[in-house]
Order: sequence, then C-alpha cells, then structure tokens
Amino acid sequence: MFVVYLNRLFKKDLGMSFIKYYTRLRIFKSLELLMNPNYNISEIANRVGYNSLPTFSNTFHEIMGKRPSEYRKSKQVYFDD
Repeated sequence: MFVVYLNRLFKKDLGMSFIKYYTRLRIFKSLELLMNPNYNISEIANRVGYNSLPTFSNTFHEIMGKRPSEYRKSKQVYFDD
C-alpha cells in the first residue's frame, strides 16, 4: 500500500512512474559509457544492470530511437580525434 502511494507521489511530481524514471536513468548512464571505446556493448549493458543484451538494446532503442551500436557510431567522431 505504501509503495503504491509513493509511486503515485513520484508520478505526480515527475510525470512518470519510478520504474520508468529508473529505466531512463540506466539508459542515460549507458550514454556516458558508450563514449568510452574500451567498453563493449555487452559490458555496458551489464554495468547499467541488464543481464540480457537484447533487453538492453530494445529498451535503449525505445528511449533513444537508435540501437546502442548506432548511437556509438553516430558519436564516432569523438573517438577518431
């Protein structure tokens, strides 16, 4: 009952559920990690709490509109300098 109440307050203040907020937080953290070419995408998925690479990739795509590998390639300019 208390959890439902807290989630309702969270949603009222931030406009999204705690789960949705936490998911976005994990994906936004992965954006930082994708800028580091020393980490492969499986490692990044694991570091942000995903045990399944397909789940991470699908969630990333839902939020960012690109797959993690596509996002990394679009930022490749920074790696080449």
